[in-house]
Amino acid sequence: MNEKDTLFLTKITDVLSPMGMDFYNSYIREFTKNGQYFLDYPKLYSELGNSGIERYLLDFIEKNKIKILIFAWADSWGFDFRVEFFELLRQKIFLVMIPCDWEHYFNFKDIYYAQAADLVIVPDIVGRFIFRHYGVNAITFYAFDTTTYRKLNGISQDIDVSFVGAVIKYRRKDFLYYLAKNGINIQTYGLGTQNGKVTSEKMVEIYNRSKINLSFTGIDPPNIFTRGRTILKRVRQFKGKIIDIALCGGFVLTEDALGNEEALVLNKEIVVFNTKEELLQKVIYYLKNENERKSIAENAYRRSLKDYTVSTALPALIQKLRKMNDEKKYTPAEIILDEIFLRNYATYRFPLILKFILSGKYSFAFEELAIIFKIRKMDFHQVWYYLKRETLDRFPRLKKFLKRIFKKK
Repeated sequence: MNEKDTLFLTKITDVLSPMGMDFYNSYIREFTKNGQYFLDYPKLYSELGNSGIERYLLDFIEKNKIKILIFAWADSWGFDFRVEFFELLRQKIFLVMIPCDWEHYFNFKDIYYAQAADLVIVPDIVGRFIFRHYGVNAITFYAFDTTTYRKLNGISQDIDVSFVGAVIKYRRKDFLYYLAKNGINIQTYGLGTQNGKVTSEKMVEIYNRSKINLSFTGIDPPNIFTRGRTILKRVRQFKGKIIDIALCGGFVLTEDALGNEEALVLNKEIVVFNTKEELLQKVIYYLKNENERKSIAENAYRRSLKDYTVSTALPALIQKLRKMNDEKKYTPAEIILDEIFLRNYATYRFPLILKFILSGKYSFAFEELAIIFKIRKMDFHQVWYYLKRETLDRFPRLKKFLKRIFKKK
């Protein structure tokens, strides 16, 4: 990464918070260590407003002679920028997008933004082909930081089976209960678990201490943005968590999903299950067969060090993007924006308006309001959600009072 020509646009994550993730932070550290640029766009948006951040980015790109912009969504459901603005950027630079949880938001957000990208990066085989199916170039890529995910000295494996993560996602609670009911000594950590949320540092310790580390691939139940789409309970999502565990020297037993076999060799570097009966059977087997379990964990550790560390994978990615940029011939994209996208884009202005008003930045709030009036489409279910989250949660008594009123109705 000797040439200083790349800008990484995302946000810094608080890894000290319970269950805080270090994923994009590791990318940021690697980019800046090698002299590339990073900007925290949610912070810039709050300081400059809608049109202000557009002007700032255009000026920054020109001033610093940026050739490649990698935009990673800070929030999976965020609609901060105009699609047309990204298309404008694409005329000047090679534009890469990294969507977040595309399995949830592809149909009403990600594919619309992807129209204005030269390349989309996803962490799995499924997304790669789905974006390509819509005429968007896409590749699979993921990398992890060995300063975070690592083997710890002097740690003994005193936990038989562990799971770290939220149990609210599909099937997880049933699977975990089934193991416990059948006599498996299992420790769980995260939202809704017996031990509660843990820091990323504690999570690494758990991976090291566990004989078997479980991973599940079901996604979140429908939320305010995906309500009514219960079909999503059938989706299995590739989880980079399996590489996190492998880099800690842990044995990975994961629910199957397309992409597992691309990342690690089945039954040699990783073991998968589909049903709770199969999960129980394999837990019992690998607890008894220590040598085989440790051999698989060591194979995964070596493979992950070789192929998936940020210090080697990111520089290789940048070189690949530079070559793609050299070969790029810009042609205007046919931008299609359906009503579902426009409605969500307009509705997202509402929480921004609340934040700007609460921070005294009224001109920025009016700017967002003007966008709503221009589009004239809103999702009032989301409006209520934002109102509750941004304001009512700060005033529990008022929230309780309103709840009583609505219940009476």
